Amino acid sequence: AAMLLSGGRGPHRDLVWCVATLTNHDLPRLPSPTMSCRYRSETASKAGLSAVAVYNIESGRSQNPQKATVTKLEEALGRQLSPEARKEAKEEATIEGIGEWFNFDPNSQADWPSVAGIYVLYDISDRPIYVGQGQKISNRLRDHHEKFWFRPPIVQNAAYVGIDNKDLREQIERVLIKFLKSNAVLNQQNVDR
Repeated sequence: AAMLLSGGRGPHRDLVWCVATLTNHDLPRLPSPTMSCRYRSETASKAGLSAVAVYNIESGRSQNPQKATVTKLEEALGRQLSPEARKEAKEEATIEGIGEWFNFDPNSQADWPSVAGIYVLYDISDRPIYVGQGQKISNRLRDHHEKFWFRPPIVQNAAYVGIDNKDLREQIERVLIKFLKSNAVLNQQNVDR
């Protein structure tokens, strides 16, 4: 399966190209790699996103950003995804019988999903460190937000799938936690969650 918004592969490759072009523009002639951060910050500012969110898309860590994020980037970059790319992205992100999954920036409250569903928090190495579920994901994240661990680099990226059915959410959450075992370190007992 194509990785969305990563390395120029998948249905969002034209948007990735735009982000990379704008954020890395003139990079070969620039004396310092930190200059790319300036352009990334400019793109983020223009789109109303965090620089981390733009970096995660550019680097492929965020494989399927939320629709609102894609729209903001399209407006900021003056370029839109083709209908074919949109269709392919939706197909790639859809888990049959469950729903569509999206990445989001857990450190930007404006990006928190306000839907019922399951979410996974990832550390800076893209390891899943926490699995959660809730009637409104943003409320659950608000509960976590004041915890000592809810900061970069411990919590760097996140993904969710919207699921309205509470029983199904709880079942999937338990399965994911069991599969992840000790990798979901923040789901372990004796951790202030």
